Amino acid sequence: MNELGKILINIGYDDITEPNLNKYNIEPEWNLKNKTNITTLLDNTLGNFKENSVDFFIKKNSNFIYPIILFDNKLFHENETIDLNEKVQLSIKLKKCKIVFVYVLEGYFNKLCVNWVNQFCLKYNFSKEDVIVITANLIEFSNNNFTVINYNYFGNHINFLNLSKLNTVGVEFYTNQYNKFLNNTFEFHFLCFNGIPRENRILMFNELNYNENFRNKSITTLRGIDKNYYYDVKNWDNQKIGGGARLNVDAHKKSFLNIVTETMYNTESIFISEKTYKPIYLCQPFIVFGNPLTLKKLHHLGYRTFCDWWDESYDCEIDFRERFNKIVIEMEKISKISLNELERLKKEMHPVLIHNYLNFFRINEIENLFKLIQCGLNNQTVI
Repeated sequence: MNELGKILINIGYDDITEPNLNKYNIEPEWNLKNKTNITTLLDNTLGNFKENSVDFFIKKNSNFIYPIILFDNKLFHENETIDLNEKVQLSIKLKKCKIVFVYVLEGYFNKLCVNWVNQFCLKYNFSKEDVIVITANLIEFSNNNFTVINYNYFGNHINFLNLSKLNTVGVEFYTNQYNKFLNNTFEFHFLCFNGIPRENRILMFNELNYNENFRNKSITTLRGIDKNYYYDVKNWDNQKIGGGARLNVDAHKKSFLNIVTETMYNTESIFISEKTYKPIYLCQPFIVFGNPLTLKKLHHLGYRTFCDWWDESYDCEIDFRERFNKIVIEMEKISKISLNELERLKKEMHPVLIHNYLNFFRINEIENLFKLIQCGLNNQTVI
């Protein structure tokens, strides 16, 4: 067994049949038990997580974590605090337990949330090591009374491939597949799939439809409030393109550049979703219209981007509109290049595209996460 497979984390629940502090856990009714299960969210392929009740682990004198799964900021906005089971409180004081807030499907954890968790730690006189927040917001937070783990969730849990990175056989298969995405015959300059309408997506959808430079040069969609899609290419709606877990390989291969309109675009977050990782997997160059400094964070995560072929200074532009304008300027330059020339340019990019593809399948971030969760809870007892 490899080192990752030796990491054991016991998961303690007040009631094994439902999430901890269920009344505070904001989540749609559908699939509640499955989605609020930390083993489902963080991947238990190698059996790293062992679940049972808090009482069970206390009786066994085993160390454990107490997970609280979050899906939005309502806990922090609508509740001054939460009340913990006294047994959990005592276990934390005895360094037998840690509280772990898991908030990884969105990037909305912000300064307000930090203040809330700080006050929670003060209420119970918890130390920094007693409380962990795992957040997909990759901005560094300081002055915390708790431990923050910035976790690149969608770069490690590949919903559009239905693949666990901990499945070594599956990963080995995929790492040899990039050649089929490298050489393309393009029909369009741009691809820009947009789901839930947000300001950045509406702006980009309209630009691709009404800017004369982009006429008939893109595949782009925008979902309406009624969950129906608007399209700029007739009959494209016959193909399933919506949803984070879907992957339209044909659309990506027919388009030179992916214009990624990320979930968030403010300055309080750096959130990288599956929208960015789809072109990385499909060896497609991309521009990200999301949070400022997203490209810088991708570099930190080991990825390379495309400053050798166009100006990426938009990534450092704080002003939302100016960032959009800078992106459009680069797109207009690209729109004037023939499709044949774009095919040649992509061949120049092969080293970058292959590097990113292989980097996508690394598992060291998952291993580091498990080690950080376990840290301080040594001598785990295998049940």
